[in-house]
Amino acid sequence: MLYTDLMSDDHVPGEITDLVALVYRADWTALSLAAEVAEYQDCGAYRRMHEDDGIPATHEKIHHLLLVPGGCFRQETRSDRGGLSVTTSDGNVTWDTWQGGPDELDGEEDDVAGQEDDVADEPWAGATGAVDATDAHSAGDESRTSGPARPPLDLLLCPAWLPAEFELELAGSAVAAGRRAQRVIGRRRPVAGGSRSRRRSKLRPAHRSSAHILDLPERIDALVDADLGILLRCERIHGGQVVSRLEMTSITLEPPEASDADQFTPPADAAAAGPGWRGFDGPGWERLKTAADLGASAMSFAMRHAPRREPPVGSRPDAAATPGAGGGGWTGQPAPDAPLPPEILALIYGAGLRSSEFDAELRTWGDSAAAVDAFKWATRNMTLPGVTRLGEAMGELARPWQRRESIRIGLPDRFRIDYIDGGMKRPTVSAEATDGAQRWRVFPGHVGVGPAQPLPARIARLVDPAWMLDWRLTGGAEVIEGGRRGLRIRIAERWQASHSGPRTAPVEAVIDQELGILLRLTQEQDGRPAKQQVLADLRLRERRDASDFTMEIPIGTRVVQDTGGLTDQLDMPAPIQTAVQLAGKAFATAARVGSFLDSVRRQGKGNPEDRP
Repeated sequence: MLYTDLMSDDHVPGEITDLVALVYRADWTALSLAAEVAEYQDCGAYRRMHEDDGIPATHEKIHHLLLVPGGCFRQETRSDRGGLSVTTSDGNVTWDTWQGGPDELDGEEDDVAGQEDDVADEPWAGATGAVDATDAHSAGDESRTSGPARPPLDLLLCPAWLPAEFELELAGSAVAAGRRAQRVIGRRRPVAGGSRSRRRSKLRPAHRSSAHILDLPERIDALVDADLGILLRCERIHGGQVVSRLEMTSITLEPPEASDADQFTPPADAAAAGPGWRGFDGPGWERLKTAADLGASAMSFAMRHAPRREPPVGSRPDAAATPGAGGGGWTGQPAPDAPLPPEILALIYGAGLRSSEFDAELRTWGDSAAAVDAFKWATRNMTLPGVTRLGEAMGELARPWQRRESIRIGLPDRFRIDYIDGGMKRPTVSAEATDGAQRWRVFPGHVGVGPAQPLPARIARLVDPAWMLDWRLTGGAEVIEGGRRGLRIRIAERWQASHSGPRTAPVEAVIDQELGILLRLTQEQDGRPAKQQVLADLRLRERRDASDFTMEIPIGTRVVQDTGGLTDQLDMPAPIQTAVQLAGKAFATAARVGSFLDSVRRQGKGNPEDRP
């Protein structure tokens, strides 16, 4: 097969193809390098991106970084507020030591919750074992933690997120830190326009500890090293404001200090260091733990004694529908571990940028036992009997399931989805459609109408598979999937030691040779199939009118304003919905105030020089 034949008339330009391949193949574990990195954050702009009223402030740090081949590194970070941290890794374990109050080293808030729309999906997306410096108690304290290996400054050294998350444009050449570079502008990919849908549709690798910050900016301004592929500078821009900047101000390749292996060995008292997250401790937690235990006991009792509902028609999968472990046996060439050529990488990158139109049947297979295993692992140290019983009750109900939906797609922002049968339970929404301007959702007893919304995450990840570029991709053997020519791709973590605990992750995909979309995507947890999505009976369509993606509402059907929130599904009158939404905002405001007061409290424990 000639890979040049993969490209259609609206193919990715050659210079972008080369750029995608350059950053995809960048490998920090092969570098011997010393660098100084300047970091700038506009904390006020970051809060405004969250529609949060905060005190505008900037925060600056200087990182001194030393890399040697094999994933060993040493990173010393000094903050403009007096904090000092040292992170060391031998390629297998990472140790963190810091001095100073929590405010000096606080990064942006983690947002690893809610990354999926199905309970069997990616239960621990974004978990990396990264340390939260808020565990430091007061200025002058020295704290130490250890965890799985992870890349340092991954936004710069692991740049494959750039084509995985953004549509790229070359903006000329430049020189930075004495090295040749290409200036690249990244803008939001068009398929998933909402930040929440973007976060959910991406299946991100475990090493992407800063993944949540990629959901926020509208634009990226970066300098890509023309030889190494790493980023020499990265600016995140939102609303015309620079939210943050990471920039290498000096670089030395093959530095003489890299020969000192002692710099990458664990501290003398490393055995005493534990994970950065300390769990349920501190004032108030005992009452919360008691309440959680009682609540879990009540849930487990209800699950075991409530009448068992018959699962939806078509939800029990046939044995033939169960995917094989590891995607099954491999046949054909290239071999499963062969690197992908630039043309396939460009096909993956460009799929969601085309104006493709097609109809298909989406068939989903899942096993809810994967989510149960993740729950049991996450709560294994809680020593709460009620939580243990809840995990056991969940395990009794766990089972494989399948679901079928009819989908009509007009990229980038038009679609219609109709439920056919199956699923863990019958969905509340039986049909959904968007013509690019308005959305319709069919509920039992009413139809919700509101502003257009992006594709649901479960479909967005299939029609725009650029997220795969942040993983290690191999293979490329030609196969036939559902009557269409495809390429079979193996998906794996780039660095295997970067996470702990059960984690649902993609392991294999089949890419349509013409469209670049995924015809099949398989996910596993600890070597066991957890979920598989298949686009069956795919039929290409000519460009259709927007009216083909609207929904006719029968006369007499009650129409409700659709806000996109949970209250839409509860069939409540508009005034009550408004009251519930206002109450939700009040709770959110209270949480922000509590966070602010906690910050003030922690600042009061900081260095005396920092106090007003």
